[in-house]
Amino acid sequence: MSNEFVYSYKCPSCGTSLPLYIRVTTDQTQQQTTIQIEEELSKPLADMCSISVQEDGTVIVKPKRYLGKETFKELLSKVKAYGGEYVGSGKEGYFRIPNQKRS
Repeated sequence: MSNEFVYSYKCPSCGTSLPLYIRVTTDQTQQQTTIQIEEELSKPLADMCSISVQEDGTVIVKPKRYLGKETFKELLSKVKAYGGEYVGSGKEGYFRIPNQKRS
């Protein structure tokens, strides 16, 4: 999705009025990937995590709170099914799913 806006910019040196084009885009691929991961995790798991997509397409799933042993295992098994891993950093730990084609 892309929106283009045209503004008039007056040069401070010479006073000439110049058109300034600004294009605002949203990356639908990242939005679709996030939605797809949320659907695959199931509603309860997705609600317990924040899901983001980095510029290189890597998906980061970060728990919002302590998951508990069973929920952690369930989430880890789903992440591993996509070639992902857990990156342990104590309270800052997160799950990382590498960029790949998702069907």
